[in-house]
Amino acid sequence: MNIRQNLIILLFINMSFSSCNFFVSTGGLGVSNSVAESVEKKVFIKKYKPLHNPTIINDTMSFFVQSAWLEYSWRYAGEEGEKADIEKDSSIQLKIILDEKSLKGFPNKWHIRNNDNASAFYGGYLNSIVSRFNNNENDTLKFKIFQGEYQTHSLNAKYLGEIILSEE
Repeated sequence: MNIRQNLIILLFINMSFSSCNFFVSTGGLGVSNSVAESVEKKVFIKKYKPLHNPTIINDTMSFFVQSAWLEYSWRYAGEEGEKADIEKDSSIQLKIILDEKSLKGFPNKWHIRNNDNASAFYGGYLNSIVSRFNNNENDTLKFKIFQGEYQTHSLNAKYLGEIILSEE
């Protein structure tokens, strides 16, 4: 190949990569990374804070909550995924941002179950955990923490404690 062909190929590759957003899929489920982003996307419901910060579970486990908020479940929309379409099923999601130390062992050594006890929080972006559930906009949210990895068929895990969040 000559230099001109190489330049054309490099230019084509560069244009292909710069026109794609590999991190946002239009139509994919979204979770805001901050309260400000949640407000900007018009999905914000309310902010929460823990009753105690850090919340002490036992001698080796505590949670320091940096931020927590409830928002409508939504999907990326718009040409570049910059907008949000709220899910029609009236589900909501809670995002809790913790410090790195608080997440030690999650989700293999411990997990947090949702209010319905049939689902659990999953790991999110930037030291966060997220849970999606049916519309339940209470002033106080209580979640139970259990030992081990969450398994849908086994609800006999050892109870370790709970985290309680109240509306800010």
